[in-house]
Amino acid sequence: MIKGRRILLARAKKARDVLPKGLRRMGAEVDVVEVYRTVKPRGGSNRLKQLLTDGGINAITFTSSSTVNHFAELLQKENLRELLKGVVIACIGPVTARTAKGLGMRVQIQPKEYTIPGLTKAIAEYFGKRFP
Repeated sequence: MIKGRRILLARAKKARDVLPKGLRRMGAEVDVVEVYRTVKPRGGSNRLKQLLTDGGINAITFTSSSTVNHFAELLQKENLRELLKGVVIACIGPVTARTAKGLGMRVQIQPKEYTIPGLTKAIAEYFGKRFP
């Protein structure tokens, strides 16, 4: 029973309120503490662009909407569709996939279980079927 329980939710600075709102609706007292934040790197766009242009990247994985947004921001002056031609896009879950699709990316992999192990398994299965 969750009613009357006190829950500490340690999470990223930018996060959806689905979990704390749901827990509160169920009667829990929820304290939200921001314990980390995602930051776009200051450099790396040239290296990233080169890796994609050289065609040596088979897949890109995204574990949050912020990783998708930061990736796109690093390449903002480039045509993402052209740079990602032939690259498999893997997203950890539907929210991340929706963000990627909203930026014009074609998401080929999304696990049934929205966890790192689930994503890893989905990637292995995807490539296992294509390169048995």
